[in-house]
Amino acid sequence: EYFDESLVLMKRYMCWHLKDILYKVRNTREYGFKTDNLSPKMKKVHRNWSKADYLIYEHFNRTLWDNIAQEGKGFFDEVARFKQVNEMVTRFCDVTVANNNTAAKRFGTTP
Repeated sequence: EYFDESLVLMKRYMCWHLKDILYKVRNTREYGFKTDNLSPKMKKVHRNWSKADYLIYEHFNRTLWDNIAQEGKGFFDEVARFKQVNEMVTRFCDVTVANNNTAAKRFGTTP
């Protein structure tokens, strides 16, 4: 949730370059519980049982958006550009790794 926004914000704070925050998503899957509709009563029970988790999540979510609000209009343009570049790099890496000869030449390994 808002991972790319967090990375761009960290990049700005740490004076990093775009290449410093590129990543490749691996080992992910969809979880059915994200789409399950809980009754209001069950949501309340869950919130009571997980009160500390909710407090921590809400605090850091709020501070993330407070910090982003201070970054100005160009922040979301930078996030959009980062997502584009990261997707292009991911596609390049997928093709390079799929072609062992290219990967072997590039990284000095033998197929």
